[in-house]
Amino acid sequence: MKKIRCTAVIVSREWVLGAAHCYFNHEVEVSPQDINIVTGIVDLNNQTDLIHRQERRASRIIVHSEFKEKKLGQNDVALVQLETPLHFDNHTASIELSERPFPRRDWKLCTVVGWGDIEENVTATHLVKLDVSASHSHDACHGLSEAQLASLICVPEQVNGGGLCDGDSGGPLVCDGKLVGISHQVYKEIFSDKDSLSLECGMQDMVHTFMFMCKYLPWMKNYIDETPDPPKSCFVAMQGNKLQQYNENWR
Repeated sequence: MKKIRCTAVIVSREWVLGAAHCYFNHEVEVSPQDINIVTGIVDLNNQTDLIHRQERRASRIIVHSEFKEKKLGQNDVALVQLETPLHFDNHTASIELSERPFPRRDWKLCTVVGWGDIEENVTATHLVKLDVSASHSHDACHGLSEAQLASLICVPEQVNGGGLCDGDSGGPLVCDGKLVGISHQVYKEIFSDKDSLSLECGMQDMVHTFMFMCKYLPWMKNYIDETPDPPKSCFVAMQGNKLQQYNENWR
């Protein structure tokens, strides 16, 4: 069976959050027995780091019931339950889920983390972190519909060519120290027949997208009791010095 390598986010001792396409796609049938989750490592070449390694098998995979494969913003989220709870220490811990609205048109400074390739077909040996500017706006999410914008946070092409690559799927987008999104996929807006459809890592004009987790908090709460309640609305708009919450229909 073809092996798939993804990043995931620890949200409790028994659960990790990831991208649905890592666990359900037309090429590979994934069962809990096929999944191996490793935590506590940031550098594969550091022997001291390996001492802190924790390895777990999965007991259950929950893919969002409305996930649509290879479609932008279509519920690409999944939860994986571990057979044995993790031991939390200075090297393995959960991340706090953001329960705050996200600016609808403004930019936020955030951090992306992942184990993806550092260039095409070159696997990273250390956990990679990248500071990015993220937004829900059309300036960031070029060519997307309003419905897609409601589910996504976008990061445009990075100046240094960094961004999502194979293995990063499911990794966290962290803003203000809390989990706001998980790595989804990249896309490129096509303007003419001459434009390339290639989506190689680090190429120009790609937009990196993340599933916006605020709208999925009620879904997560069905399985993880400690999931925070969502805000009244998942979006806010900045108007001068005044915050205006968007209509509940955005959720």
